[in-house]
Amino acid sequence: MEIFPSPAFKEWVSVAKDIILALSALFTVGLGVYGLKKWMHEHRGKEAFTLIKSLIKESHRMNRACSTLRERVRSSERRIFSHSERQNFTNNEIWKITEKEAFDRRFEAFISADSSYRDALLDARAALGSHIYGAFLDFGKHITKNVVSVNQYLDQVLSEDFVYTSDEDPILLEFQDTFLISPAHRESDQLATQTMDAREEGEKALLSYLGRKSIRG
Repeated sequence: MEIFPSPAFKEWVSVAKDIILALSALFTVGLGVYGLKKWMHEHRGKEAFTLIKSLIKESHRMNRACSTLRERVRSSERRIFSHSERQNFTNNEIWKITEKEAFDRRFEAFISADSSYRDALLDARAALGSHIYGAFLDFGKHITKNVVSVNQYLDQVLSEDFVYTSDEDPILLEFQDTFLISPAHRESDQLATQTMDAREEGEKALLSYLGRKSIRG
């Protein structure tokens, strides 16, 4: 004798199928959400790594730009005046012209490095938070100090009151030792050291984004 399922049993099977389909759909949705969150987390991690890496790279360039800006002008940076041109200028005027021209070119390179650094800092701050800006706040202050130091030097040596006599002039050397980086005391230059230390402190604050514990590697 053939036995047919009761209507109640058929209804239960139908309900069970609906439940299984619903659970399957929920599991699929949950898996998708988990996958999306994991992807977003990994994406944010990669983005943070890229932004911080760029910021640290540009901060190194900015530190070198500060150092270059404050170096004494080398003879190779000075324009060579022809004999006829020299007849129209004194040695004092020629020195001041070439001194200003050399620093003008340096400021152009400095401004380019500064623009790239500030763009990298802004990008990192916008994506990761204001603490990024805070980490490099002291470094920014020392960048300004480098610019102020050079401008103070130029204000004095390019003024009418200052008269250039030679590169060995004690008055000139005193001005340069006060405001610029002396070749003989490069490693002990206080402002250069403070600027470098401020940059390193900024980098140390961001090491977690790079998976490192030290700025040395």
